[in-house]
Amino acid sequence: MALQATPQRVTDGDRLPVPDALASERALTLTALKQAVEMWNTEKREAYFVGEAAYTHWLKWLRDVEAGTVEDPKSGMQGNGWCYDVLIHSRRIAGRWLNEKAEVLGDEAAPHLRTAATHYTQLAELCIEGYKCPWDLTLPPDRVADWTSAMRQTQISRLEAARTHDRAAIEAIRQAL
Repeated sequence: MALQATPQRVTDGDRLPVPDALASERALTLTALKQAVEMWNTEKREAYFVGEAAYTHWLKWLRDVEAGTVEDPKSGMQGNGWCYDVLIHSRRIAGRWLNEKAEVLGDEAAPHLRTAATHYTQLAELCIEGYKCPWDLTLPPDRVADWTSAMRQTQISRLEAARTHDRAAIEAIRQAL
């Protein structure tokens, strides 16, 4: 059975009817913002930690690597680097998006969304500061011998600061809603 696309979703068969009117930009923005707040307070989506729980899990793993209690740190290095890269990339995009959407939601919500955007922009900047690429700090598994305690401590410190910015951004979004 071939996949089919409709304006609502991709299906594996029957097409859904196209509504007479698509959701407004305002409605879509509000839905996205509500989802961000909900995900921050959710522990997992399927097999993945999300929101605050993701930071807790990630920081615990890094601290356990640092303490020498992780049997095979190399096995988690690819995920560590990928997640760090995605964190920087997604928060940079979120900062720009929230600044754009501040105008969509209007005067009452706009200052809160701009505050959230500032937190996300600062989060991305602090995580990459001094590096050309996120992988310069996190290193891939084939460089496990080069992954120093100082690098892990730097990443832990930056992730703690990132979590503080993320928490503040989510609070600002909650206030915008």
